[in-house]
Amino acid sequence: MLEVALANEEKRQNIARALGFLTVSELAILAGVKESTLEAWRKRSVGPVYVRLGNEPLYPLDGVRDFLVESTKVIGRRHIVDAL
Repeated sequence: MLEVALANEEKRQNIARALGFLTVSELAILAGVKESTLEAWRKRSVGPVYVRLGNEPLYPLDGVRDFLVESTKVIGRRHIVDAL
């Protein structure tokens, strides 16, 4: 049963990437946060835009990119992403 769930998650990630989206687990890895943090961001309407397909949100790559650009602060010659 666990193997089937993992295989389905991998298929979902592959399809999402092919369509230009990240899954929650992929964005959590990218952002260096827990999936529960992303859930809290969604509840507070902060963070990257997302679409909900069934019970699972998907994050469009353009929305993630826009969020990162909007969250970037220039300090001296360094660019710091201060998401929240």
